[in-house]
Amino acid sequence: MDICLLVHTCDSYERYWPGMLFSLDFNWDFSIPVYWASEEISIHKHPITSRGLEYKPNTTIKQIFTGKTDRNGFSNRMKIALEKIPHKWVIYIQEDMWLLSKLPQDLLSKLVLFSDIKKVDSIKIHTKLSYYY
Repeated sequence: MDICLLVHTCDSYERYWPGMLFSLDFNWDFSIPVYWASEEISIHKHPITSRGLEYKPNTTIKQIFTGKTDRNGFSNRMKIALEKIPHKWVIYIQEDMWLLSKLPQDLLSKLVLFSDIKKVDSIKIHTKLSYYY
């Protein structure tokens, strides 16, 4: 299955990184590659702490640098990150939307198969919200 996870962030949201990194450690199956797209700060070289404890990011997370932009450069940074990912399917998540539980083991395989058969270009996975039908 040609799929990966992209965590998209900007350096000024670094305060959310520990939560995302911990949620990945607890809830992500790292047999699916993870890419971390930030502007200039490396999660592997920059100390990350939470409640006074230093966090050591999973070394299999691949770092992508998108470069600094102004506050309106979100889409440009996302495009740069996507161009550097060699996978057909990308699960996209932002650094402040942490995984609260593990995904069922076969869910991603079924979603990719569905996407291929139905020729869809995206699927949104989220908690069912009362206002979203």
